[in-house]
Amino acid sequence: MTNLSLKKSYIPIFLLSLVACGGDSVITAGYENNLVFTAGASKVNQSIIQALLDSEVARRQERGDDMELYAVSEADIDARIQSLEEQAKARNSDIDFWEQVRATGNTTEGYRLEAHNALLIDRLLFPPNPEAWNEEDLSGIFKKDEPNSMYENMVEGATKDAFREAWAKGEKYQVDEMMSQMILRPYLMRWLWLAADIKYPFDGLREGISLQINDQEITTKEMLSRCELLIGPVEKDRARKFTDIVTKVSEDLEAKGLLISPKEALARIDEEKIEYENSPISYEQVVLQFYGYPTMEAYHQVYRLRQSFRDQWEDGLPEEGLIANLEARKNFLADGKSDAEVILFSARSMETGRYPMEGDSFAKAFENCQSAQQELAADADWGETLMKWSELPEIVKGAPAQATPPKKGRFGSLSLNQLKEFFGENEYLRFVEGGSLAEHIFFEAVPGEIYGPVRGVTGWYIYKLNYRSEPAKVLDWKENERHKYLVESDFVNVNFFEYIDKVMAE
Repeated sequence: MTNLSLKKSYIPIFLLSLVACGGDSVITAGYENNLVFTAGASKVNQSIIQALLDSEVARRQERGDDMELYAVSEADIDARIQSLEEQAKARNSDIDFWEQVRATGNTTEGYRLEAHNALLIDRLLFPPNPEAWNEEDLSGIFKKDEPNSMYENMVEGATKDAFREAWAKGEKYQVDEMMSQMILRPYLMRWLWLAADIKYPFDGLREGISLQINDQEITTKEMLSRCELLIGPVEKDRARKFTDIVTKVSEDLEAKGLLISPKEALARIDEEKIEYENSPISYEQVVLQFYGYPTMEAYHQVYRLRQSFRDQWEDGLPEEGLIANLEARKNFLADGKSDAEVILFSARSMETGRYPMEGDSFAKAFENCQSAQQELAADADWGETLMKWSELPEIVKGAPAQATPPKKGRFGSLSLNQLKEFFGENEYLRFVEGGSLAEHIFFEAVPGEIYGPVRGVTGWYIYKLNYRSEPAKVLDWKENERHKYLVESDFVNVNFFEYIDKVMAE
């Protein structure tokens, strides 16, 4: 029997003080806006989308378009929802479709509005009669004048022919849902987004205003009302932590003469966005989907701090530090892998992914974790304990065929990023929660030793590392620009988060 450890030293001490005080000291206007732009992210995006679509419909009406081209009937909405419900049941027949809808903080009316807007976007792009398509709009949306544009691939040829054939038969042609969701709708929304004037608190909105879309202002009070069904104890706690960290780190950077202005931070972001101008993936998609930030407003606040912190090396990053960081983290940077086994005691619903709206779900998860710990301490078999207690499923129903299954927590050989996905970790939650169990496993855990109970972002854990593999490649970070970028950005990130932990601990 291996020793059951309580090694939590890699989780910053400041988290304990935040939990103890409940974060009440930061219930300010900044906290309320952060609550909107973290827990209420989906409602923020819905509000922006609605305003953009309203403006576009008004523009086309003023232009003199036949508005019947874009009409969406109640029957259309019913048919779309029925199709989505059937698809959800096919992926996982055990989950109630409307329970999942409610778990996202949506109402029946809100979900019908989302369905209406998805259909409206499709009609604004491609009305049922292809002869009524507005070529000027489509040329701008899909960048017709650029080489290998999406216009050639998605507008001309097969797509238009399919619409013509359906229209001749008196039918409505529907573009493939996956194609619409992943490519077509984002292209229209990006086009509308770029043409609009959207401002957030980070842009200097007056107090009490959370959003300004063109000339329309939405108050913080109104946004909090829209987000009400999304905000529970966990969400409030994370918004308090986020606010407290941003406030204290900003003060420390300012005292050191390093804090850049919001205007300077946004200017640097604009420079970075240039790289994505002709990319099918936008800068915003990278931030929201890959880095895990709930909104661009939350990202802007953290970006400002990171850039200010980086400016201390105005003459270039120290080579000695880069070499040391590369040596410590080469297993990640050079594609090494780790094999771990994990027992999850979840604080959120495994079906919906939501935390309860009331009560302390982490406390309940901790009770179960302690029970399993006691069994292990009494020499219970590790494998049997994992199978008995772990709330991770064998497979995730409806997941893509290429997705790695959780296998009850017997993960097998994974990269660091794959391991973080299983722990529910991302860059945003690293900023808020102050630690990473995946990184502890990947870099520090002793093979064969059992660790826990340890709190993570989705619950409590007991885990062990089986083995680490050697890096799969050699990094030429002095000559290879891609390797250089990886090494330098990782060095800045590691030092940035260590700096945050130090500031908050003090």
